[in-house]
Amino acid sequence: MDYSTASKPTEEKKNIDYRYQMPAIDTPHDDLLTISNNWDKECGEYHSELQRVWDRNEPYYKGKQTKLEMIPHNMSNAVQNHIFMGIETIVPIITANSPKFIAEPAEESDTAIKYATYVEKTLSIIYDEKDIRSKGEMLMRHMLIYRYGAWVPFFNEKLEEPDVEYVRPQQLYFPKTSKLIYYYRKRDYTTDDFETKFGEGKYQEFLANKGTAQDAKQLSNMHTVWEYHTKDITFWKCEGYIIDVEKNETYDFENKDKNFFDEAKLPIILASAFRLGSEPIGETDLISQTIPIQDTINVANRLIINNATKTGNAQWFIDSEVMTEEEARTKITNSPGLIVWGSGVANQNKVRRDAPPPLPNYIPELKIMAERAFDNIFGTHATTRGERGESETLGGRMLLKQSDYGRIDLLVREYERCV
Repeated sequence: MDYSTASKPTEEKKNIDYRYQMPAIDTPHDDLLTISNNWDKECGEYHSELQRVWDRNEPYYKGKQTKLEMIPHNMSNAVQNHIFMGIETIVPIITANSPKFIAEPAEESDTAIKYATYVEKTLSIIYDEKDIRSKGEMLMRHMLIYRYGAWVPFFNEKLEEPDVEYVRPQQLYFPKTSKLIYYYRKRDYTTDDFETKFGEGKYQEFLANKGTAQDAKQLSNMHTVWEYHTKDITFWKCEGYIIDVEKNETYDFENKDKNFFDEAKLPIILASAFRLGSEPIGETDLISQTIPIQDTINVANRLIINNATKTGNAQWFIDSEVMTEEEARTKITNSPGLIVWGSGVANQNKVRRDAPPPLPNYIPELKIMAERAFDNIFGTHATTRGERGESETLGGRMLLKQSDYGRIDLLVREYERCV
């Protein structure tokens, strides 16, 4: 698709294919509405595809795993949540150290060198003041669970300076193309937020378009607003009405020399790993790759627990000469310290307990193999988690930890790119 042509006011609208137009600041609102409606169709299917991934991954992160709701009450429903453990091991490692900001002097002079040093220190201070580490933790957690995380830069009107916020992927929509050329976001505004953002005049225009009495107190207090972004403009739509259009606030179109980048960019920063190049984000994720392994761990664990329960609840074999059936049913229980009383009860030929056969060795071994396979994919072996194996040497421990960090380094680089 070629999205390079900006749509302009025209009398021959019937010849315009609005799927292939990038709107400009002077694009008529009717055209913006048509363009946005086509974008909604284009992005909806991809968003639904990702939603299926989110609906599967999030419960596994929270511990609702391996058909938990279908297990009978008398069977073990144990969950050994390696997915949660793996993610919450990785996220602190990724965000633990502040990135080292480097500013090169424009020339070899004392003034330029001092200025570059000042810029480096300022960037480090901003990183701390904006609490980027906490926002980064959420960014990386979203990336690992939902396949991508998103930061959105914006101008903080309260602080009167640029800022950044994380946005849940469920609120974002974009096309399934190799290059991200537009996106939009679902936002909920109260009536007060609506008037604060767009002004009372815009709000009254919105009400008039709806054909609603212009009395905010009589209306629902929440409005779903769709916020569309290109590299040039941002526009807002609510209930089929274009509320407002503005230039991209992250770029100065009048004084281009003041910009950090040579050209305007889409105001969003996506964090995603395992890209293949055909989509704007990665096409798989760690949870998707390890769900079958996590299921194997849970199933093996439940088999072991169920077998242990049966072993502890061994069957009683009691000769009728010892006691009647009624006495056996009332006297014999599984309580600790049970005393069995009766004639001939000490005779092993007349009273005995038989345990069920032991669990095959391959079940515990399968569980151990699955745990190792999981750690190999996540890069979170015991040493990285802070645990210590009995047979580990110091050298082997260091090598294993370095191997884990090498695997996690891909995610660290992705975080630093976003910063």
